[in-house]
Amino acid sequence: MVTVLEKHLLIRNLLTEVFNEFGVANTLSTADPDMAIDMFMTAPVPVDIVLSDWSPDLDGMAFLQRLRHDASHPRSRAGA
Repeated sequence: MVTVLEKHLLIRNLLTEVFNEFGVANTLSTADPDMAIDMFMTAPVPVDIVLSDWSPDLDGMAFLQRLRHDASHPRSRAGA
C-alpha cells in the first residue's frame, strides 16, 4: 500500500498509475494533509511507502513528522 500526498492532481494520478503498473494494488492519494493522515491511519493494510510533496504551500516534512509522532497509531514513534 502506498500513500501519496501531492498538491497537483496530475502528479497524483501519474504516481497512482505508475504504482499500479508495478503491481501495487492500493494507492491512496490526496492533496489534503489531514485526509492523508486519516487514510494512513484507517488503511485496511499497512502502508509501505509514503510519498509527500514538499513545497511552500504543502509542508510534507510537517506531515511526515505528524505521522511519526501520532501516539494513536500503533506504528508511530511517539515515546520512542
